[in-house]
Amino acid sequence: MTVRRTGRVRSWECDKCKSRAATLAYLRRSFEARRVSLRLLHDAWQAARRPGAFGRRSCPACTKPMRVVAPGPQQHPELDVCVGCQLLWFDAGEFEALKRGELDNEPQDEEVEHLPIATRVELATADADARATATGAPPIGWAPAHTWQWLPAVFGLPWEENAPSVRVRPLVTWLVSAAVLIASLVAFSDLDAYVERYALIPSEAMRSGGITFLTSFFLHAGWVHLLGNLYFLIVFGDNVEETLGAPRFLLLLVTATILGGVAHVVFDPSSTVPCIGASGGISGVLAFYALRFPHGRVGMLLWFWFYPLILRFPVFVAFLLWAGVQIFVAWMHTEGLTNVSGLAHLGGALAGVLFWLAFGKELSDY
Repeated sequence: MTVRRTGRVRSWECDKCKSRAATLAYLRRSFEARRVSLRLLHDAWQAARRPGAFGRRSCPACTKPMRVVAPGPQQHPELDVCVGCQLLWFDAGEFEALKRGELDNEPQDEEVEHLPIATRVELATADADARATATGAPPIGWAPAHTWQWLPAVFGLPWEENAPSVRVRPLVTWLVSAAVLIASLVAFSDLDAYVERYALIPSEAMRSGGITFLTSFFLHAGWVHLLGNLYFLIVFGDNVEETLGAPRFLLLLVTATILGGVAHVVFDPSSTVPCIGASGGISGVLAFYALRFPHGRVGMLLWFWFYPLILRFPVFVAFLLWAGVQIFVAWMHTEGLTNVSGLAHLGGALAGVLFWLAFGKELSDY
């Protein structure tokens, strides 16, 4: 597939069969002068959001299977649509026919006025979202795509918008998550005793041969700490494990955990405050994910007084914001203003960057 870029948006073309794939944003930019086929594109997108059959074609952006829809009158061709990426696939000749206006299904202005209000709102929303994507601005005010995503959203956790499809079972992700869950539950029975024995303490970093650099990964201070780390590991770890393979993914977790501990110890060597939690290792996973899938999107629910506002960011932008927060937290930690180790998070993220530099060239662009 040949990737073509127009400003911030992309399209794909198969050199062999001459088929084309393009996002709503690309199509709106390509046809904006004629304002053609918005209704056809909107109908295809809306049809794909309803339950229906998946085709054999995978989205070139996120690799998820695309839905097959037949928008408009019967003479209009079937289209393959990826809802998450708002991407449509045109077989050979269909894209050119759309551009010439032969597939137009766009109501004229006087026809729009007689459409139901709900349809007019959907048309305007689809158009606004396409324009926002074309300019790089995240859509604002949309609900999460899946109902279950409201659960992490209300707790301030991000969710994946157009996550690449995982085609293998992420066994390492599941097994490590289960091990962390079981170990933390056992430790909750006498947390002080387990922390004293297995936590990483900078002033005693090499006790028990330095094994606490790893054992601290499996301990957590409470339910919120535990569930938050498990959420990030499970949601973002499966894609990274599929990309790297199970052995390299496990090595990434170990390396990130150790580097996170080393960063914590080096910058605060005299501290007697125990350091526990899997977030150092998970930070390496997040860094690799951001570099591997920079064009993906994550959503977050923010509260302004009592008003919820949903924002969507490109993954790489979200990661840069996260890194900035960790630098500030690291400064607060060195000043004794918090016990959260931003240094461990940054050290773990460094491991993710190093793994990307080592293995990223083997991977195709997302």
